[in-house]
Amino acid sequence: MKNLISIAVLCVSSLAVGGCAVQPGDESSAGETENAFSANWNYSWGDTKPNTTDIGTSVGRTCFLTGVGGNFRPGGTIWDPPGAYHPAWGGVRINAQNRYEIYVSPSAGHSMIVQARCVNSAANRVTGQWNSVGADVKLGATTAHRQCFLTEIGNISVNSTNTSNWAFTNTSDFVRTYHDNVNWYVGGNLTSGGWALASAVCVDAPEHIGDYNGGLAPKPGTSTKPLSNVAGATCGLTKVQGSLEASFGDWNDEVSLTVPAGSSQFTLTAKNGKAGSATCMK
Repeated sequence: MKNLISIAVLCVSSLAVGGCAVQPGDESSAGETENAFSANWNYSWGDTKPNTTDIGTSVGRTCFLTGVGGNFRPGGTIWDPPGAYHPAWGGVRINAQNRYEIYVSPSAGHSMIVQARCVNSAANRVTGQWNSVGADVKLGATTAHRQCFLTEIGNISVNSTNTSNWAFTNTSDFVRTYHDNVNWYVGGNLTSGGWALASAVCVDAPEHIGDYNGGLAPKPGTSTKPLSNVAGATCGLTKVQGSLEASFGDWNDEVSLTVPAGSSQFTLTAKNGKAGSATCMK
């Protein structure tokens, strides 16, 4: 059995010259056991302007977030003139051609980056989207194998003259997937005001390894949480919490899941007033 190593390939276009190629880490192995995903791919995509790229078919593959970074603060308001209003969005999604794309849509030239991981299964896949105007959204019944992860996060301005009307300016703001032993949900809580959304995907996994809650990082500062080192494990984000604002040009102000070089253990890292939660499966 092969230990899965997360390959985070930074791909940014900070000079706004039209993006760059994503290089997936194909970790397939003929020696994988039947109870583990036999292939995983990792992607990282960032820019200072809206940018999208194709990362492959959604047939037999499921993708979810493993990291978000940079500035998720939106610009303008919905009452501003055309062109001034700009929500901040990022994540992975299935397009009209039934293919996955990874995308960022930052505001005002700020840096934004997202990381994603894909597994070679779409067993009983379901998706859903929550927005902060409504109640948490039911994704599907809790089953012995279903696991659910975040796929997209969006932040929408209400009133640009009052920072209390931006979402994700308070360390207690969060979006998440969770279950109550009956059903899985995607939802969140905003105490700083504003509007937000979160999308999620559920997929069956032969084995649930564990759930991990990372601590809130100091501001400034970093917190880390060791996750699974089980051979064949793969992990995804189930919660992103805190202030999603970052200094101009700061790509590394993040919540992310990585496997450090020379290690076989996933680590959850949060920086500057952020926190995250993750689930590992195989």
